Amino acid sequence: MSKKVFVYRVTTDNRDRDAVAYFELRDLNRAINEGNMKYLGVCGPAYSGGFTDSDYSEVATILTQEQFEGLQARTLTTAQLMIVRDKLLSQEAAEFFAAIVEEEVERVEEEYGIDADEVQELFDNSPYGYTDFGLISCVYDDAADAAEQLSDDVGNIPDHLKNYVDYDRMGQDMVNDGEQYVELRNGRVVYLNL
Repeated sequence: MSKKVFVYRVTTDNRDRDAVAYFELRDLNRAINEGNMKYLGVCGPAYSGGFTDSDYSEVATILTQEQFEGLQARTLTTAQLMIVRDKLLSQEAAEFFAAIVEEEVERVEEEYGIDADEVQELFDNSPYGYTDFGLISCVYDDAADAAEQLSDDVGNIPDHLKNYVDYDRMGQDMVNDGEQYVELRNGRVVYLNL
């Protein structure tokens, strides 16, 4: 797994869950080494692809307007891209992103009612290094609720057979056997975008 490097967060009021964008450090280094930005895209927990169409005034980033717009237009030289990489890996960028993460923790608390310590734990243990609101797809009351929803999503179990499905056990298996379902201390289960 490549390290994620925070690039920007869209700050407009109507931002969606995919508002925080990262570079894969290996992709950034590849663009520098090959002198070609063709393969350099941003990613987040639920997406990967191109840069936002947002104006510089609509994003929070450590980058200057010239650097940000150069990334959008894919016009930065190798030397400029090296400066961007160094800036994104700087202590100043780490402190800037820490403030963004604090805001993302608050956003998850407000939206899902998960306490700050558990949100931080989810972020810290994110299998792919994402630390933002977009990491959380949904929150279920318990493991059985998650299992029942998954069953409804992937198959049509006839109503007369649903009583034979052990959703409690199925839900516990989902939590114990993978990375996408995480059980919180209060028994609620979070489904992660990976």
